[in-house]
Amino acid sequence: MRCSSNSAPDLHSGDSNAATPSSPTALLDSNIELGGYNAIVIDAAKDPFNISRKIVDITDLILSKKSKEVIGFYKRQNELIESNLSIHHETSESAQERQDQEEKNLKKVKIAVYGSFTVNLFLFAIQLYAAISSKSLSLLATMADAFMDIVAGGIIVYTSRAAANNQWLKYPAGRKRLETVGTIIFSTLMATLSSQLIIEAIRNLTSDDHNPPKITLSNLIMILVALTLKLSMYFYCRLLKKYTSARAFMVDHRNDLVLNSFGLLMGYLSTKVAWYLDAIGGILLAIFILVTWSKEAYQNVRLIVGISADPLFLSRLTYMASTHDPLIQHIDTVRAYHVGELIYVELDVVMDPSTPLHISHDVGESLQNKLESLSGVARAFVHVDYEFKHSPEHHPKSN
Repeated sequence: MRCSSNSAPDLHSGDSNAATPSSPTALLDSNIELGGYNAIVIDAAKDPFNISRKIVDITDLILSKKSKEVIGFYKRQNELIESNLSIHHETSESAQERQDQEEKNLKKVKIAVYGSFTVNLFLFAIQLYAAISSKSLSLLATMADAFMDIVAGGIIVYTSRAAANNQWLKYPAGRKRLETVGTIIFSTLMATLSSQLIIEAIRNLTSDDHNPPKITLSNLIMILVALTLKLSMYFYCRLLKKYTSARAFMVDHRNDLVLNSFGLLMGYLSTKVAWYLDAIGGILLAIFILVTWSKEAYQNVRLIVGISADPLFLSRLTYMASTHDPLIQHIDTVRAYHVGELIYVELDVVMDPSTPLHISHDVGESLQNKLESLSGVARAFVHVDYEFKHSPEHHPKSN
């Protein structure tokens, strides 16, 4: 992406070599006259491109009966503008507060991981007893799921601890990607288990044994207690879902709530309605597990392979660079991509050829520090150039 620092970058574009807007307000859609702009007064230092006047009053849109698509667009636009303007308001104290909050959240993630692992152990013990005593295929499916939760949970606990124990000489980029690897292994195990459960359920349907399972009141009470614990852990992990480990356990708890409730229902109905409902319930549960964890594996594989960051995040990087220092004349390239859960940023800026080396170094280094202070950014690489008419640099090797 190339743009002049004297005019606003296109905040809706993540493409490289983008054309420079002709005016500061060209970065936003101003073709529709909607009125009701937020009356924010910000000086030039805090709003160099005067984008605050483009914040739209959503209430006016609702009263004007605009479509949901239009309202949604301007909500996202407002959030983008406010996010960019917050850059100029952050002080060293607020930055420190944000870092302290991040450390507190990491402690909460640790509680979520170990708490979820403990709840999974308890659930497995209950499901094992219920499956053996009732001989229900649906409960057997939920018991196998609970067992795999323990195995996979152990993997996540190990990878989380390993990722926190950085060995900088051996792993200069850190070991945070181990958490993503752990989630991929977790997902693969769950998908494999689901395939086996489908095979077992089909075998049960085609057999001559048509006896329904024996589900007792004690089975029901114990499983309901376990589900209550699962529900509490689900809401706790949901608060921390931006972290890979907590998100993996959130998905696990959600699945267990659905699986165990449905498995218990199908097992009970097989004793009252028809014997084959238990096997059908087992197949449906296995398919649900297979689809859910296949999607989770796919998302994490994309992260570890290096998918590009969200376009809105690229827009924020462009805005930060273009407003960082008056000496930055152009933004040549903006690139951000995932390396596991975290993001690497590559930024090329253009300064006057006569700028002394020590000044260009200090500007580039301060911009690098600012980018690395963003949540989710592992590393930022800032390259200072003296012109932008050359072909895009640093293409990855094709083989």
